[in-house]
Amino acid sequence: MRQDLRLTNSRIRLNTDNLEKIQKQLGRKFFVKVGILGRTGARKEGGPLTNADIAFIHEFGSPAKNIPIRSWLRMPLMTKLPEIFKKSGQRLLNKMTVENIRDIFDELGARAMKAIDQAFTSSGFGQWAPNKRPKHPKSKKGRIKTSAYNELPASKKKEYSRPLIDTGELRKAVDREVKEA
Repeated sequence: MRQDLRLTNSRIRLNTDNLEKIQKQLGRKFFVKVGILGRTGARKEGGPLTNADIAFIHEFGSPAKNIPIRSWLRMPLMTKLPEIFKKSGQRLLNKMTVENIRDIFDELGARAMKAIDQAFTSSGFGQWAPNKRPKHPKSKKGRIKTSAYNELPASKKKEYSRPLIDTGELRKAVDREVKEA
């Protein structure tokens, strides 16, 4: 559809065909889900708990099992999303076209996943409660030496590993999905 605007002696011609397509696309409502989604819920090592179960326990803690809150989802997103939108929001809006609205949401999901991954590598940006530190009676500093740690059985090593990184399954299970409302 072409519209002519007449201003005194000037004439401006606007092609609004693409605008109508964009308006139609913008009428669609997209959202992105980030977290442990159905397809990443099972654990390779088996057992009674799924990745979703383990994620829930750590996100909210379990006083009955003496597990502190280690927010791997809410805290990283609340911490990093304002920065993500500040750095990338306008750039993403500027490159938005009719064809790539879904891609823009996918890119936002990827950036949210990166923030979550940074939380895993930094022990929740330093906010997660550490696991127990083993003590070794012959160590001068009272902590277990690397050589002694390497000789521990796997069940004991898990007690002393970095929070939420012992097998890496939960971390690898974080996924994203763009949906249309």
